[in-house]
Amino acid sequence: VSQSVQAEAGSYQTAKLAYGLSVKQGASEANLTLSRVQTDGFSAANAANGNTEADGYEANRLSFFARTETQGGVGLSLNGFVEASKGDYDEGFGTNVFDGSPDERIDRKTHGLRVAADFTTGAVTHKLEASRFYINRILSGSNGFGPFVFNYSGTRDVLSYTGEAALGSVTTLTFGADSALEGYFGDDGFAVQKIDTRIEDLHAEVALAPRDDLDIVLSARTDNHSRFGTFNTGRLSVNWRPTAETTVRANIGNGFRAPSNYELFDSFAGNAGLKPEKSLSFDLGVEQAFGDAGKISVTYFDVTTRDLIDYSFTSNTYVQATGEARRRGVEVAGEWAVTPALTVDAAYTYTDAMMTAVLDSSAWSADTPRHAMALGIAADVGDKAHVGADVQAALGRKDLPNYGLLNASFSYDLGADREVYLRAENLTDATYETVEGYGTPGRSIYVGFRAKF
Repeated sequence: VSQSVQAEAGSYQTAKLAYGLSVKQGASEANLTLSRVQTDGFSAANAANGNTEADGYEANRLSFFARTETQGGVGLSLNGFVEASKGDYDEGFGTNVFDGSPDERIDRKTHGLRVAADFTTGAVTHKLEASRFYINRILSGSNGFGPFVFNYSGTRDVLSYTGEAALGSVTTLTFGADSALEGYFGDDGFAVQKIDTRIEDLHAEVALAPRDDLDIVLSARTDNHSRFGTFNTGRLSVNWRPTAETTVRANIGNGFRAPSNYELFDSFAGNAGLKPEKSLSFDLGVEQAFGDAGKISVTYFDVTTRDLIDYSFTSNTYVQATGEARRRGVEVAGEWAVTPALTVDAAYTYTDAMMTAVLDSSAWSADTPRHAMALGIAADVGDKAHVGADVQAALGRKDLPNYGLLNASFSYDLGADREVYLRAENLTDATYETVEGYGTPGRSIYVGFRAKF
């Protein structure tokens, strides 16, 4: 039996508590986690634009896991969670976000449950799973049209099977099938919607290791959507190790995202004429290790998406944008052990974001920085203390100014699996936006305690 506790408090009247319990006996194990967080928060609408109303948040969560193995070699597991939260938010119209009335709130309840069984017959291992996920969101408040209450619920029930078998000494085959039923309920004061969607898929993956220095993985999947029909996707991954410290990686694949039931059928914003988004991605990289001293990696990436789903600020509905969005660039990352007690890590990403689609709110319309950088340092001070600091910067955004952040941390080992820590974020109290119109935290300091027993 083991237990753990964590307590943290800090800026914006923030407090966090967590407790964990783990039990293991023979082939059986179980754990339970309870947590709570609450904060007065800061303005969701940027305070630099005159918004002063703090938007608070609180949440309670319980999660659990249990597993046992029968004498016949069948593994049985059960895991799930329950969470309830509520938080304030600010009004917005297009990119104009403002305090508005002080009564806007989101109440959210969600829970999930999953049961699974795994067993082996001959050369094949099998896994059967059944899961259910539920979420309910109630948005309430008042605006220029008066008070409102929007009630949305969603469910996802899934049955799945996965099998795995070795085909000789260098080949492994993984295969399976899923059947998912997604339910949507919406009551926005204008109409009540209740819609079900079924998605079924077959998938397979072949992993080859023809040589000690080469791994090849080929995966394929076919999805059948009750509203949009069949979509075929695939992915090819190659890992080549020309030396013991050098790895070359390449991946190429395609994907799709069907519009959600909310995007399709909400009585106010829905658009039943939407079709799925489609994407194609490719990356190629190399990683070089230098023994225990460090490593460096360089990766080229290229992602293109078309038929993007966007919320239009003109029609106030979801629309299908013509054209495509593409992001390509290079990521460089490295870490170095200057001494056994001092390490340095750095990362730089250059992104060329190109857009022929005209978007208002899609994640693809986010102002991606052309240059994103991070530099961190961490050091052990004696046998008990550890300090760290990092700098992050985003430069070259089209519609938003550049910004940089400085963060720092300190921890001290009290012995017997007990630790106190201090974390400081945005030490320079920089004012910045990651999404136009929305606020971000200023200088924030948090102190905490962790223990296991």
